[in-house]
Amino acid sequence: MAESPNRKEFRHKCELVVLQCVPDPLKGERANVAVVLRDSNQQPPIVLVRFSERLHRLNCLEPGFDAVAFEEMLHQVDSVITNSLDFEQKLGLLENWPEELTVAPKMAVLTDSMEDEIELLAKQYLRARDWKQPLDEEETRKYLVGRMRNQFELKGAWRLMDKRLPVEEFTRKGDKLKLDCGYADRENLTYRIFHAVPLLKDCNIAKALAYSWPMIKDGMSVQHELDCEIKVIVANHLDRDDDTVAFGWETLERAGLQIEPLSRIPEFAEQARIALRA
Repeated sequence: MAESPNRKEFRHKCELVVLQCVPDPLKGERANVAVVLRDSNQQPPIVLVRFSERLHRLNCLEPGFDAVAFEEMLHQVDSVITNSLDFEQKLGLLENWPEELTVAPKMAVLTDSMEDEIELLAKQYLRARDWKQPLDEEETRKYLVGRMRNQFELKGAWRLMDKRLPVEEFTRKGDKLKLDCGYADRENLTYRIFHAVPLLKDCNIAKALAYSWPMIKDGMSVQHELDCEIKVIVANHLDRDDDTVAFGWETLERAGLQIEPLSRIPEFAEQARIALRA
C-alpha cells in the first residue's frame, strides 16, 4: 500500500528502552533510572544513553539501598549497550544482572534529531517526581564527594592523597573552606586538586571558590613547589540553559577553574594511580 504523500518522513526510526530500578523486589516500587535511544537503521547503529542524576534518591524508596554500587553497575550497562552491535542480545544479558535492574517494554520513536529527542525523553522519564523531597545543595555535594572518593579508592590512590585541604593560610584567617582532595604529580610538576561543587540549586560554593582560587593557587604552588591546578567536579548532564547553573559555571570559568563532569572521575583516578604508583 502506497504511503500518503502528506506523511512526514523522519530521519531516525528509533527504539526507546527505559531502564528501571526496583530497590526492593518484594515491594515492587519502580524508579526510572536511564533512557536508551537506538537507531538500528544506521550503520553502525547510533545509541544514546542518559542516566538520572538523582540515583542516590533510591534510598528514599528503600532505606539502606546501596545507590553508589547500583550506579557503578549502571555505567557498566552503558558500556555494554553503547558498544554493542547486537542490541537485542545485549539487552537480554540484563536478565543476568541483579534483580534490582529491570527493562521496561520497548517503544518506537520517530525523530529528526536523536540528540534533541534523548534530552526530551530524559526530562519526561527521569524527573523522579515520586522520589520524595527535592535535592538540596549540601546533599548534592555529599553525593558528588562520595562518588569521587569511591573511584579514587577503587584505584588504590585515595589512601595516598591529601584530604580536606585547608586554605585559610593562603586567603585569610577564618576561611573555613577545605578542598576535597589533591596529590603531587611530581613527574608532570603539578599539584592536582579536586573539589566537588553543586550548581543545581545555589552558587554560593562556586562563588566562594572562584573568589579565593587565585590566592589558593599562588599559595599552594609555593608550598608544594609545583604548578597548581584544580578540577571542579559537577553533576553529569547539567542543563547549561538553567540560569543558576549557567551563572555558577561562568563564574568558575572566569576565575580559571577547570570544570569536569562526575563521569570523568574514573579517568582522573587512573591518572592518580599512575602518578602515585598506587
